[in-house]
This record gives sequence, C-alpha cells and structure tokens, in this order.
Amino acid sequence: MNQKLNIIISGVVFAFFSGIIIGLFTSPIIPLISAFVGLVLILMWVIIDAREHNFKRSALFNILVVAITVLSVPYYLFKSRGFAKGLLAVIGFLSFMVLWSVVQVMGTAVVTTV
Repeated sequence: MNQKLNIIISGVVFAFFSGIIIGLFTSPIIPLISAFVGLVLILMWVIIDAREHNFKRSALFNILVVAITVLSVPYYLFKSRGFAKGLLAVIGFLSFMVLWSVVQVMGTAVVTTV
C-alpha cells in the first residue's frame, strides 16, 4: 500500500481513538497530544510527497509545516503542483482536516453516549 495512504489511514484511526480517550478523560493535555500527533503525521506526509515531486525542503520549511500548518501546507501544495492541481490538493487537505475532526468527535460520542 502507498505510504501516504498509510499515513492518512493511520491519522483517521488515531483520530477515532484519541476521541475515545478525550471522552474518557478530562485532562486538557490529551487534545494537545492529539493535535501534535496530527501535525507529525502531516509532516510525514509532506516529506514523502515532496520526495515524490522532487520538491526541495529546508529544515525551516519542516518547522513551518508543524508551526503554521494551515498556511505552509497549502503553499507547498500550490508550489509543488501548480495552480489547478494545487487547488485540488488543498481541497483534499482541508477535507482531511474536517474528516479528522468528525472522526474524533465520533470517537468521543462513542464513550459519552453509552
């Protein structure tokens, strides 16, 4: 299976289980850990994708992907793919972010509605 697809599937599965943990425990650190893991998965995806598209990344760019994901990932997608394909990729990225949130809420709902 494709490495990028594995990362996406891992992210969705992690989001569900982190939602369960968020529903079970009230610690404010758990959502922060979940967000950090999500950022690491996004960085891993970008690293693999950049290699596939022969996009030169710097250490600063990697830091920006984690620090300001909402701006740096769309920038990367437009820069590496051009406008039309970049726009589709940005829509896919934003869809993944929404999917992550919905699946996490579903995981939380599993334990809070039982």
